[in-house]
Amino acid sequence: MGIRRLAVVAVAVAVLAACGAGGDPEGAPAAGAAPPDRPALAVEVRTEPFVDATRGTDASGSAPASPTRAAPTRIFAPAGGQSGRPYPLVVFVHGSGGLGDGSGGLGDGYDRLLRTWASAGYVVAAPALPGSTDKDARGDWTADLPHFPADVRFVIDELLRVNRAGEGPLLGSVDPDRIGLAGHSMGGMITLAVAGNTCCHDGRVKAAVVLAGRETPFGGGQFWARIRTPVLLVHGDGDTNVTYADGRRAYASAPPPRFLLTIIGGDHGSPFSGDPADGQARLVTEAALDFFGHYLKGDTDGLAHLQARASAPGVARLEQER
Repeated sequence: MGIRRLAVVAVAVAVLAACGAGGDPEGAPAAGAAPPDRPALAVEVRTEPFVDATRGTDASGSAPASPTRAAPTRIFAPAGGQSGRPYPLVVFVHGSGGLGDGSGGLGDGYDRLLRTWASAGYVVAAPALPGSTDKDARGDWTADLPHFPADVRFVIDELLRVNRAGEGPLLGSVDPDRIGLAGHSMGGMITLAVAGNTCCHDGRVKAAVVLAGRETPFGGGQFWARIRTPVLLVHGDGDTNVTYADGRRAYASAPPPRFLLTIIGGDHGSPFSGDPADGQARLVTEAALDFFGHYLKGDTDGLAHLQARASAPGVARLEQER
């Protein structure tokens, strides 16, 4: 389900918005002119070799068991560290086999997405989860799936530790009260679990973006039992991997505030590549920033901008309940 296996398809840019019901104290934003361009900050990239010594990793495939769980994490951050107020943190969880190493190729398509988010004023962290990357010899990632939510929570812990006491550009750059979570495919499943399942909910996550994900059972946990995390689900209605019906069910299950951005004709990978030359990918990249802008930055125009992007016929449809 990773992005590496998927061809990037160029599309024309146009969007259809359909506004769902919901009680919004601010009122439903009217579709209007296209949102203004965002100023782009220079971005630095570093890697933190995070290792959880409190949990082990089972043997799988050709990989032996380990007494620890390694989650090396690439961090995309505005260059120069903190400038004024610390930046919100967004943790991104990759799809199966989909996190590249920066050497190029379609597997590194996430780099374009994550760099764009960082350039908009976020610290973006992308951990490589054990047993789920291209260079991993562990075999079937589903055996590790129950452990991944705890890996994500561990990475958040480590990022905040480095932010408080580390060295380098991350020191003091992260606002611990403004944390978002995003994930694609397998990462979308994990994002839904950490944002909304009693098995592994992390209350530090203030907003979640789920790209082509679905609800997946995690032990005896329940989704959205007394949990209300704002969630934006983005799904292509042409997705034959994680089906569009799965995305719609996840939207129906989530409590408000909830948003569903349907990418008309979108497949499982290209809308989430961050490719600025791909109209669908550009829309998804910016829509996520609109959503995070509202819930993590307090941008009062964020949701109006999200709807404005979904206001010309042909590429997407926005539903929402707030």
